Amino acid sequence: MFLNMGNMNLMKQDYANNQEFFDNLSAFKSGNLYSQPSFNYNGTNVEMGICDTYFIGMTIYPAQFGDIDPAKKYAEIFETMLGANYYETMKSNGMDFKQVKITL
Repeated sequence: MFLNMGNMNLMKQDYANNQEFFDNLSAFKSGNLYSQPSFNYNGTNVEMGICDTYFIGMTIYPAQFGDIDPAKKYAEIFETMLGANYYETMKSNGMDFKQVKITL
């Protein structure tokens, strides 16, 4: 399950109100929860959508994407589309592509 990091506060609130429901979902049981930085924020950020797509591919199909270094790929996308690599800035501000855990 890929969760929008821009709405994580709402996700945590919903989890607190419906913990039994979420704990019964297979993604929660198996720990298959992943962050997906928002690609719609004050407009569509196409570069984020492309990065999100690569992350999803690397997560679901690791063998097919095994030759891709995620940080290098994100840097390439940001540099091509925005003229600079914003990945480390995003990452340092908590907007990263990673496995997450929802707790109370």
